[in-house]
Amino acid sequence: MISEEERSGLPADVLKDLRELEHEDRAERAALPSSVSKLLTGYELRVCWFEIFECVRKLAVACLPVFFQPSGSASQLLFGLMVCFMCFGAYVHFDPFEDRGNDAVARLCQVQIFFSLLSSVALSFSDDENAGSYIDTLLVMLWFLPVTLAVVLESPLKSVVSALLSWLATKRLTTLPVGSGTTEDPSTVRHGDINLASAGPSTGEDPQMPASQVYDSQKRFLAKEEAQEL
Repeated sequence: MISEEERSGLPADVLKDLRELEHEDRAERAALPSSVSKLLTGYELRVCWFEIFECVRKLAVACLPVFFQPSGSASQLLFGLMVCFMCFGAYVHFDPFEDRGNDAVARLCQVQIFFSLLSSVALSFSDDENAGSYIDTLLVMLWFLPVTLAVVLESPLKSVVSALLSWLATKRLTTLPVGSGTTEDPSTVRHGDINLASAGPSTGEDPQMPASQVYDSQKRFLAKEEAQEL
């Protein structure tokens, strides 16, 4: 599934072809029996078999290790690592879900299972007394990562944050004063002990003039006043 940002950058002819393909996809899904359409919910039609793959994966992780004895042996853990590694490669290669956020969460879950099994292998061969506490910290972090990612991707939080950042950027541009690149403020420019405020009607300058021009204009005005007094 293509996001709205990606759609906005596509040419008109490509966008037209994309809409036709999406219409055909919806028509094909509507023509399927309800028992089959339930199995395809969330998946792209090009990987209509992926639900079967999911069932095989779960059986391989949960059931097949019982044939490796004894229970909790290194052979069981290594078999689980192999299964997780191959399943992670399948998720990366096929991108089976319609929503890219679901693909990211599925991959992260495979990584979590992989490192959980790997930590079990490490603990079974480790003599360090503090190894258990380190592994516990790592596993807690890995447990929270998929949950956090799922909340960010599946909730409207991401769109709300993007809209807020766009609004703040727009507000900053609209409220930026004209001539903000100058470092002098015309209202605080001084010549000696005389306060040179913004040019008034007696000098005839434009109040929107930059600070440097106001300073030069006021300097010439004061010189003229001193010449008249002499």
